[in-house]
Amino acid sequence: MKYQDPTSVAGDIVEGGVAATITAILQKTVLTMLPFALPALVLVALDLNFGIKAARHRYKKYKRDADRVTFSKALRGTVGKCFEFACWLILASSMTVAFKQEWIQWLTLGLVYVNELGSVIGNYLCTKDIEFSLLAFLRAVLVFVGRWIGSKLGIVTDDVTFDDVLKPAKQGRNAKGQFTSKKRKK
Repeated sequence: MKYQDPTSVAGDIVEGGVAATITAILQKTVLTMLPFALPALVLVALDLNFGIKAARHRYKKYKRDADRVTFSKALRGTVGKCFEFACWLILASSMTVAFKQEWIQWLTLGLVYVNELGSVIGNYLCTKDIEFSLLAFLRAVLVFVGRWIGSKLGIVTDDVTFDDVLKPAKQGRNAKGQFTSKKRKK
């Protein structure tokens, strides 16, 4: 029989306990993360689809090389977005497991998903020559909700339109409102 040093035995016990604890935490984190992974994949696929369509539309309209659609650009953007979503999923799930608060994951991923949904909607509306601002849209939604609650409480409210949210694209400007590099006629 081999003689073991008592300190190495204690070290083995501590290492085994730490490994088991970390494995349990990681398992709980991954299981917490899985239901939120499918919407992330759907949003990435939608953003890829409408992003390609929007870039093609801008390229046809403005003939800029920056808007040319290549497989390399699409792949880089999609893979980068997948890694970003994976990081957000891991962060939100880890915080939920660490603090034992479900709302942390819902709030964090809700904000990330709303931002990505704004990108998808903006890319879709770009193909229709309509500018879209996510912040203006959210402000208009909050105004409508506030006015609806006000009307239920009997408070007089003004009419609100979406003119500041959805604006037709101006001629001579790209979807971001920047001037294009067309040559002026003399």
